Amino acid sequence: SKRAELATIFKNIADFDSIDGASEALITIQKGFSDIADTEADMLRIMDVANEVGNNFTSTSEDIAEGLRRSGNALSEANNTYEQSVGIFVAANSSIQQADKVGNAIKSIAMRLRGMETELDKTGLPISKLRDKIKEVTAEAGQAVDIMSDDNTFKSTYQIMDELAYKWEDLSDIAQASIIELMAGKHQGNVFASLMSNFDTARDALEVSLNSSGSAMKEHAKWSDSIEARILKL
Repeated sequence: SKRAELATIFKNIADFDSIDGASEALITIQKGFSDIADTEADMLRIMDVANEVGNNFTSTSEDIAEGLRRSGNALSEANNTYEQSVGIFVAANSSIQQADKVGNAIKSIAMRLRGMETELDKTGLPISKLRDKIKEVTAEAGQAVDIMSDDNTFKSTYQIMDELAYKWEDLSDIAQASIIELMAGKHQGNVFASLMSNFDTARDALEVSLNSSGSAMKEHAKWSDSIEARILKL
């Protein structure tokens, strides 16, 4: 089938241990994101982004697949596109290099920013209080960061983090600690801090993602000419 063929290509270019692993990654990411349809074009989009970002940043395609397997659904529900989610993951993972841990942390942060309790941390504030508190703490760096675009609509996690990252260095240590506790809880602070320190990477990865069309098939064409591929054919 076409999906099996695509999974084989994904395995070859992304160094998954098995075709089943590559296939599961494709299916999990597709099902996790409302902006990805079950079509060949969108399966190629998943592969193009993971491959091109994996080639240009410290997270591999397999890291990206693992991170989004854990966080994709929560990020999609929090109004993030697949490409924005890859950017968030790659930035957070760049100084931690533990895809499973980072994926779980991002899921928790995305949920907390929508006023939802997480399995690890049941101390999230009601959304109106969380919104007001974040505005109050970030106001010391100039214009306050609002997690909502209006009283009924959340900004995407990516947009919130992007706005906050521009102000991060201007916030006092106490303000930064307060924001980390509000947005990440007691267990995910180091991942949140990594995200803030490396948000330029998220912006760069998003740009690479949006210009990645055709990357997977180009990489597969190179792989097909390799010695490894020729040996497998024999």
